[in-house]
Amino acid sequence: MSTPADKKIKTWQRAGAVVLALSVWQAASWAVGSALLLPGPVTVLGRLCALAVTSTFRRAVAFSFCRIAGGFALALVLAFVLAEWVGAALPWLMSAAAGCMVCVTAQEMIPEAVEPDEVAGVISIVLGFALMMALDVAL
Repeated sequence: MSTPADKKIKTWQRAGAVVLALSVWQAASWAVGSALLLPGPVTVLGRLCALAVTSTFRRAVAFSFCRIAGGFALALVLAFVLAEWVGAALPWLMSAAAGCMVCVTAQEMIPEAVEPDEVAGVISIVLGFALMMALDVAL
């Protein structure tokens, strides 16, 4: 449980982090030396205050917010639809993924097993995979 002293310390730490970030930003702005390439925080704050009172700025912010919220809502709906659709095919997709993993393991990680004269290597991989699948289903 947090004590009031801990909360004060965290508040001061957060404030210190903000001051540090703004100081680094200002120092970088001075180092670049061009307000066009990297304006400082004071310049940006002044411009924001000047723009905030205009209706064009408020409309642009509202339009951007609506686009972001609309995109999020569309992604949410598509995720639910695709999850429902993929749910029925999930066992088949997982089987295909398992087959791909076995193939990659056999060809890339155990290259000796797939050489033309090494039939025993391929058979041992297939039997090992079949044993693991049988144990997986049985247990």
